[in-house]
Amino acid sequence: MDRSLARLGATLLIPLVILALAWTQELLDQLLFAGRWNLPMVRGGSLLGVFTAPFSHSGFPHLISNSLWFVPLSWLVLLHGRGAYLMVWVGVIVSALPVWLFWPGGSHGLSGGNYGLLGYLLSVGWLHRRPAAVLLSLLALRIYGGLLPG
Repeated sequence: MDRSLARLGATLLIPLVILALAWTQELLDQLLFAGRWNLPMVRGGSLLGVFTAPFSHSGFPHLISNSLWFVPLSWLVLLHGRGAYLMVWVGVIVSALPVWLFWPGGSHGLSGGNYGLLGYLLSVGWLHRRPAAVLLSLLALRIYGGLLPG
């Protein structure tokens, strides 16, 4: 029982650690670089930008907005396990490659992660066709559907 509680605690910490990286980057950016230290993915830029962009934001309002969506969406996906969460992030990175290759402007922030997490939650009910999964999908759509038009 203690091992399962420890594993649950560690699992719930995963999105908080990711978020802490984004907040640390933004704090350093604002305090040391006056908001000019961004790590976006830009067309023709380093491939490293695909991996650093989620941690870079255009200021605290952008970071706060992404943070409010990120943690609950992450926890809902983690209900399906760490493997599901990892696969969402693999999908987010793979789908970021065309943005990096072709998007005319820079892109950064946790928005791509948020869309990937929401997309997973919306599709899982349809794919699994179990009542609990369908309910989770409908709950995600009801609560986070406003994220879609953005």
